[in-house]
Amino acid sequence: MRRPLPHSESTVLPPLVAAVFGAALFAWIAGWRAISPTSIDWVFKLDWQHHFMGWHFFRNEAWSWPPGLINSYYTPVGTAIGFTDSIPLVAIPLKLFASWLPTPLQYLGVWLLFCFAAQGATGAIITGLWTRNAALRILGGALFVVVPTLLGRVGHPALA
Repeated sequence: MRRPLPHSESTVLPPLVAAVFGAALFAWIAGWRAISPTSIDWVFKLDWQHHFMGWHFFRNEAWSWPPGLINSYYTPVGTAIGFTDSIPLVAIPLKLFASWLPTPLQYLGVWLLFCFAAQGATGAIITGLWTRNAALRILGGALFVVVPTLLGRVGHPALA
């Protein structure tokens, strides 16, 4: 049985470097305008506009039960934040601060940036199960970032 690695620079550095690589790759692919929360011109393409509109309807909706219900979107039936692919994990907590947030606001770019960074860090951690070599772990994390599966999810941020 393999001993777990001690908590040291050799265990923290590879996931951190791989996360920075993932974030940098997304910034290079999408540009900084996608990361800016007040930049919305790019979200009116593909499925992003549906996610963006779902968030804005939800943001202005009164709290109701169950959480995430949007009565004003697809009236008279309504819908839920999950059905608009507006990433409920982010939308529901942001709604708590909606009155203080700028209008318009999009979080899809920041979410994708986080996903790319998390993919790199997770890849480095998983690679660390097979090797203690920090360089190989960083390369493993970078490989996880450039897989076509993740790159294909850029058009569908809720699936990233």
